[in-house]
Amino acid sequence: NRTWNRATDTTRQPGSCFKIIGCYAPALDAGGRTLASVEDDAPFTVGSKTFNNYDFRYRGFTNYRTAITNSMNVVTVKALQRIGVDLGYQYAQSFGFTTLVDQDKNLALALGGLTNGVTNLELTAAYATIANSGDYNEPIFYTTIYDHDGNLLLDRTENQEQHEVLSDDTAWLLTDAMKDVLTSGTGKSAYFGMNMGQAGKTGTTNLDTATQKAQNLPADLIPDSWNITYNPEYSIALWYGYDEISSEHYSTVGTPKDQLMRAIMKYIPVCKDEFKAPSSVVASQVEFGTWPAQLPSDYTPSDLIRTEYFIKGAQPTEVSSRFSKLGDVTGLKATTSGNSVTVTWTENKPDVVKEDYLKEYFSQKVFGNSTSNFLSERLSYNQNTLGGFGYGIYVKDSSGNTTQVGFTNTNSYTFKPSSGGNLTVIVKAQYKNFTANASDGAEIKVSGSGTNIDDGNNNNNKNFDVNIASSGSASIGNYSEKDIIVKYKNKDVTKDSVITYMISELNYRTNSKDEFISKINEITETGTYSLRYQISYNGESYTHIKKLYLHANNETRN
Repeated sequence: NRTWNRATDTTRQPGSCFKIIGCYAPALDAGGRTLASVEDDAPFTVGSKTFNNYDFRYRGFTNYRTAITNSMNVVTVKALQRIGVDLGYQYAQSFGFTTLVDQDKNLALALGGLTNGVTNLELTAAYATIANSGDYNEPIFYTTIYDHDGNLLLDRTENQEQHEVLSDDTAWLLTDAMKDVLTSGTGKSAYFGMNMGQAGKTGTTNLDTATQKAQNLPADLIPDSWNITYNPEYSIALWYGYDEISSEHYSTVGTPKDQLMRAIMKYIPVCKDEFKAPSSVVASQVEFGTWPAQLPSDYTPSDLIRTEYFIKGAQPTEVSSRFSKLGDVTGLKATTSGNSVTVTWTENKPDVVKEDYLKEYFSQKVFGNSTSNFLSERLSYNQNTLGGFGYGIYVKDSSGNTTQVGFTNTNSYTFKPSSGGNLTVIVKAQYKNFTANASDGAEIKVSGSGTNIDDGNNNNNKNFDVNIASSGSASIGNYSEKDIIVKYKNKDVTKDSVITYMISELNYRTNSKDEFISKINEITETGTYSLRYQISYNGESYTHIKKLYLHANNETRN
C-alpha cells in the first residue's frame, strides 16, 4: 500500500516507552512522588498476573530514578498502583493519545500493554511535550499555505491543539532521569555525545508464550523495538520491526535500534543547548533507604548518600537518625582474675537496629505489602555490610595509645592484657565494620596490682625455642643485648615473628629492639626492672620475662 504511513497510521504496542507517560509523569506531577521515592523490586503478583523485570533480576529497595534508568517493570507497576490507574490514564490522554480506550485502565498501562497500541507520531509528540517544558503541541506537518499572489489560504496553527500537561519542573526532572538512560542505562548504545543535551527512553515488547509456540517462533522474539531520543529542539521516536511476523521475518534481542538512533541524531542540526533547570528545581543530598527521603547525617556511609533533584519545597529537611552518633554504655565495671580482665556494662542498643522497631518502621503504608522484604534487606545490610551492632573493647596505656582488643555483641568481655601495670579499658557502642558513628566510649581504670600480669614466664608453649640472653645487670646507660633467636618446631622463624619488647615499670612497649634498648638506657634510677618479651608467630605466642638490675657505674653486683 503506497499510501500507508507507518509513522501515522500503524498502531504498535509502546512497551517500556509508556512508563514515563502513564506512570512516572503523573507520579511526579500530581502523585506526590519524587525521583527519590522507592518501591521494593521483587516478583509481584496482582490477581492472576505476575509482573517480572525483563532480565528476571530484582534489586530490592529501588528509587524511581534507578527504575527509569534501568527500565524496571516491577517498580513501575507498583508506582502506578500507588498513585492510582485513573490518574495514570488521565495523564496519558492529556499527552495526546487518541487510541486509548477504557479497557486500558489497568496496571498494564504502566508497561505499555494497551488494547490498540499507539502511533509513532503521537508517541513522538508525547516526548516532545516533556522536552518542551511540559507543554503539548499537536503535531502538524505545515503551518500556513499561500497562493502565488501571497494570499493566505490555510493556517494550520489556528486550530492546533496546545495545552499544558506537566509543570516545567516535573518535565525537567523526567528529562534529567532520562539523561541517565542514555549515559548509563538501557539506551546507552544510542548516546551520541557531541556536547549536546540528550535524553531518551527505550522499549520492547514480546509475544505471549502460546502464540510464540503455536507459530514456532523463537523465545527471544521481539515484535516491537523502540528508541525515543530528544534534545532541546528535536524529538525522534524510532520503531524497528516487521509489519507481519513469521518464522522467516522477525526480530530478536540485539536489534540495531539504538545504533540507528545514534546515527540519526548525528545528522540532525547540532543543538549545543542543555536542558535548563527551572529556578523551582533544587538539588539535595539524600540518605538512600529513607522514606520520606531524609538528609544524610554526618556519619552516613558514603555508599548510601545520593544527590537528587526536587521541586522546591519537596526536598528533604529532616536529617536521618539511622547513623546518628551512638550513645555510651552505662554501669561499666571491671574485675580481675589471675592475668585476665573482665569488663561488664549495661547495654545501650539503639532503636534503629532493633527488629521490633524496624518492623514498625517498614509497616508504614508507603511500603505497601513489601514490609517483610524491606525488613530483610535492612537487617541483612546491618549484619553483612556494617558487621552487626555491638561493642568495641579498647585498652589505653599510660602514654595515651589506644588499641582495640576485641568486639562483642553481648554486655561483657574477658581478655588478657599484653602488658602489666595500670591500664584504662574503654567500651564503645559501634558496628563491627563501621565505626564512624561509634560512641565516645565509657572508660574504667584497671589496676595492675594483683592481676599477676607480670608474674612468671609463659614458656609452657613447647612449640617455641627462644634464645634470650639472661644478662641480669648493667650499669645505667650501658645496657645492651644480643639479638633474639626464635625457633618454632625446630625451624628458625625469627624474621617472620613479631617481637614486642616491654618494660613493666614504665608501662612501655615497642616492636623495635633499638628503641627498647634506648629506653632502658634513658633510665636514671637504680633498681630492678621487669623486661617482658612477647613473641607471636603462626597465631601462637610465647612470653619471657627477665629481671634487670640497673646500678651506678662504680657499683658491681654479683
